[in-house]
Amino acid sequence: MTIPLALFCDECGAANPLQATECFACQQSLEQIKPAPRASTSIQPYYRGYRGTSSLKHPTTSISTNLITGSAGSFATPASGDSDSDTLAPGSLLANRYSIIKVVGQGGFGVVYQARDYKRRKKMVAIKQINISKLTPRQIIDATDSYNREVSLLSKLQHKHLPRIYSHFSDAEHWYLVMDFIKGKTVEEYLQEAPDGALPLKQVLTIGMQVCDVLQYLHTQKPAVIFRDIKPANLMWGDDGRVYLIDFGIARRFVPGQARDTGPLGSPGYAAPEQYGVVQTTPYTDIYGLGATLQTLVTGKEPLELQDDAGSGQVMAPQIPAPLQQLIDDMTEPDTRKRPQSANQVWLRLRRIKQGKWGWAWNFLQGLLLGAIPALIFLLATVFARSHGYESLLFTLSSIAIFCLIPIAGLVLFIIAVSMLFSPRRRLLGSGMLIAMTLSFLIITHQWLWPLFGMRL
Repeated sequence: MTIPLALFCDECGAANPLQATECFACQQSLEQIKPAPRASTSIQPYYRGYRGTSSLKHPTTSISTNLITGSAGSFATPASGDSDSDTLAPGSLLANRYSIIKVVGQGGFGVVYQARDYKRRKKMVAIKQINISKLTPRQIIDATDSYNREVSLLSKLQHKHLPRIYSHFSDAEHWYLVMDFIKGKTVEEYLQEAPDGALPLKQVLTIGMQVCDVLQYLHTQKPAVIFRDIKPANLMWGDDGRVYLIDFGIARRFVPGQARDTGPLGSPGYAAPEQYGVVQTTPYTDIYGLGATLQTLVTGKEPLELQDDAGSGQVMAPQIPAPLQQLIDDMTEPDTRKRPQSANQVWLRLRRIKQGKWGWAWNFLQGLLLGAIPALIFLLATVFARSHGYESLLFTLSSIAIFCLIPIAGLVLFIIAVSMLFSPRRRLLGSGMLIAMTLSFLIITHQWLWPLFGMRL
């Protein structure tokens, strides 16, 4: 497929829509720049059903080179020839273990297959086949960089919102990556299929919270992993209800003390200002990209399109709820110091918006109920013990529960509750548990324990 033409800023290298008069990243005038036709192809891996190009009005042209998705960043026409000439047929066996089921994605850089791994109990996998023989020398250099990034980073990461790489190998003309096969669609596809052009607010908040989970995991690695390309096309919404972060082609590890990145990498509108060679990208860069993505999902319009609407005085629709708009504004601040300081902070604010005004009360009430469970069990066991003779089996079991099991369970719950106090996400839950357990202990001590020992307060 052909990627729409773009204007590339001489000052910072950012890709801009053809109708742009100044660079969205550095505000440099684009009047003297003539667009150069550049075409590429795209493979969307990991999922069932090849999508094709975006139907959104502004093309999301990647500034980077991206081997795995064959994204627009390669800016070159694939080598001529029959793109299907070396496509593996369904039923064929690759590497003496992978049985090819069907092609699920195809482009000038290669093919993505659905296959079964016969050495892993017929596990369903996705196999990316990159056709090196069809790439130009420049494309091979770019492809090598992207391939190595994905293998070196993703193969060492394990998280429920990340596809796992199981193997990688090559032959004379191809590179292969074997990874999880995820049934589902990209979030961009869901956006395109939405009846009113935007996703429901509840779904947007759920997607945002799940992305925060995986970003917090990446950012707390040693050193931190910066994804650098958060956008709807790089989020997979699996049939299992999970949102997966895909395509690590331009991800990098944070290098302390480095002044700036080696080159401008990202997607216009979703890329933070620092991604254009100003300073080094950090975890704040991904927070910016997530903020721009949330805005796109809730409005149905891409960031550059919203900028055009704002410039022409058009009213944005649908209206974003005020708390979410404030969060998005904070996340997309040009100054990194004004953005939320972690993905965890974003998660907490998204949860607060999702739960509403009294969400905190429900979390605290849940803690109270959990903390009261040992006391309720103790109460029932004591009633049974007192209502039966000393020689009965029920009395013996009740006594064991009172003096052994319940104290142990209470201690475990106490430790869990204290640990929750150190987690911003679970602090209210832990506080409720501790309060309920403290009150229960005082009541039990006064009403039940002392009388059992023949003593009273």
